[in-house]
Amino acid sequence: MSRVQAPSVKGLGGRSLAARLCVLACVLTLPLAAGAQDIPDQWLSDLDVRTTKTGWSLEIQLSAPLVQTSHSPQKAGQLVEISVMPLPGRDRTQDVFTREERLAPPKDGDSPIREVTLEPQAPGHALLVIKFSRKVSFSLKSLSGGRSLVLGITKPTAQSSTPGTLAPSSTAEIESLMNEARRSMTSRDYNRAVSLYSKVLSMEGGADLPEPLEYLGLARLKNGQRAHARAEYETYLNRFPETDGAVRVQQRLNALLSSAQPDRERLRTSKSSDDFTYDAYGTVSSSYQRAESFVDLSGAAMLDSSQIINFDGVGLMQNQRFDARIRGSGYFRYDFLDSEVGDGSRVRYLNVSLRDRFLELSGILGRQPGRGGGILGRYDGLSTRWAFGDQAYLGGAIGFPVYSATSDSINTDEVFVEARVGMENWNDQFTGELWSVVQLYEGKIDRAALGYELRWFGRMGSAFSAMDFDAYYQELNLFIASGNLEVREGTVINLLADYRRVPFLTTRSALVGQMNLQLNELGGPILDDNGVPLSPSMVTSLDELRLQYNDSEVENLAKDRTPTAATITAGVNQRIGEQWQVSGDFTMTKMTGTPSSGGVQAMRGTGWDYYIFAQFIGNNLFTEGDTGRINFRLYDGFAYSGYDVGTSGRFPLFYSLWITPGLNIAYRDYDEQNDQIAIRPGFRAEWRGDQFTIESDIRLEWLEGVGGGLPQPRSDEFGYLFDFTVRWDF
Repeated sequence: MSRVQAPSVKGLGGRSLAARLCVLACVLTLPLAAGAQDIPDQWLSDLDVRTTKTGWSLEIQLSAPLVQTSHSPQKAGQLVEISVMPLPGRDRTQDVFTREERLAPPKDGDSPIREVTLEPQAPGHALLVIKFSRKVSFSLKSLSGGRSLVLGITKPTAQSSTPGTLAPSSTAEIESLMNEARRSMTSRDYNRAVSLYSKVLSMEGGADLPEPLEYLGLARLKNGQRAHARAEYETYLNRFPETDGAVRVQQRLNALLSSAQPDRERLRTSKSSDDFTYDAYGTVSSSYQRAESFVDLSGAAMLDSSQIINFDGVGLMQNQRFDARIRGSGYFRYDFLDSEVGDGSRVRYLNVSLRDRFLELSGILGRQPGRGGGILGRYDGLSTRWAFGDQAYLGGAIGFPVYSATSDSINTDEVFVEARVGMENWNDQFTGELWSVVQLYEGKIDRAALGYELRWFGRMGSAFSAMDFDAYYQELNLFIASGNLEVREGTVINLLADYRRVPFLTTRSALVGQMNLQLNELGGPILDDNGVPLSPSMVTSLDELRLQYNDSEVENLAKDRTPTAATITAGVNQRIGEQWQVSGDFTMTKMTGTPSSGGVQAMRGTGWDYYIFAQFIGNNLFTEGDTGRINFRLYDGFAYSGYDVGTSGRFPLFYSLWITPGLNIAYRDYDEQNDQIAIRPGFRAEWRGDQFTIESDIRLEWLEGVGGGLPQPRSDEFGYLFDFTVRWDF
């Protein structure tokens, strides 16, 4: 897990302004608790956009699992909003989505994908918003174990009203022939490549695809068939003038025609397949954030005034065989208040990746996110993958976990080695992998686990299951099973069962809560110059802990510090006509307690907590592309009981201006303290240019204590959060 970016305080959830600013301070100034891999400060990790036979495939990679509950609109629009919530492993009364996050996709020809954002909604819920440059048709394919979301986007062609759609019987054969043709091009067997591309174009649906026609022309040109190549290029430009390949084809055609002119000086040609193309894309933003609180309207307290500069950029270099990519992502924060949060800069990701299409071999070197396979979070190291056959692959990784939020240096005290083997799209329905990982901390076993992930995608739904079993401790870290099923047209049922240790069991978990009492030679406390006992110091390494306990006792402490959490969720999503849908879910979650041991106090379990969440969503209510929603959340649990009612909307006023008003009202019923009501209105405006975006966000909060009981630590409070951001997408 990474704790590297200064969170924006845009999310207004179940806590007060001061509480959310405390979260900001903790995230930026404290190191991670051992193994607390499931509470990221940044949920969005990376995205991948690929051109497919029917359009594009967008895969959004997450740093921790999220569960999709509904999405709107269902099949077409200029944006899609996906409601998500986290898996268990934390106090579900907390505001786990503390800030808005954003990823910018590559500028890939005529790809309509504009940006991906994660926006806090109600406590424990968020909206994953995918924005397009124009109205498109899409399908939400899967949420692969909660760590990645795949969106299929359809691209129209000039041939039919449902362009680019292949018959199911042709899809697998065409993909196989295209892969074989690419290998023939790489090995310079152009005769065979011409034959294969021609066969694809003769198949049902193949003539609607621009890629085989483009590369048929290139194969003929490489094979010396210049007149045929010219004919293929001209046919391409007539049939697919608006595609991303049209520019390349026009350039090749111009070069072909120019080289045929007499008395023209012959230019030096490069070696076949060695011509590299270069590209770069990303985003740079500067945000000013300000938060102020007025207690009892009698005095103001400035909670935050800071400037944050974020950068996330990718550089690409590729030819017919190789793809090379370098990615850098980080931030700098300047604190105008000179508070304990302070200034700071962090590197989120910094890596280089290389892919060989001929060998189907790829690797990433540097700081990168762990994507399943037993890797618990972000790390510095090397990951590799080799695909063999049509569907199988082998993979592995070695690296140093990144736990600290206060240092960007490589921590060599902890190292892991991971290996995996998997199968993709077996029978066009199943994807799965087996993996194992061994992790050492200060030279001794920290974690030795094995597990699996299995996914099924069918016409009526999908399912996922995963397990993480620590063979060293003989303990189950994780078991999850989830699925969704369309029981009839427009009605989808979602189910989830999840059991996990929080955090995952590692020997390093024994450090949680540990303190060293500073004692003299006689066993008494060491006093300072004023005769006051020195405060206990934090135990920061297992070597220090082993001065007090043997290895077996340390391992028992690790078990004591890792409680288990269980969650069961059932939900339903019902579409009502073309404009409306209603969704809801019922969740039960329970966390066990921990015993008192090693000088650390016991922690009481929560018992079963219950949540009901429902929302009503409308699309195209006032104008094309708008969205409105009303949501309700009821909670009865360990900390308090209460409810939230909220409403929000997203409306385009003009082509480039969007406004998002919202209102949330929350009531909290405490056993001993007085109850509390919170009213939180907000308004956001966003102007989108071709490359620049300007956003302004203002949120108000009013807290009022009601009823009897002890007074709340902070009540009768009014405050605001303000954010102004300028962003450049290059």
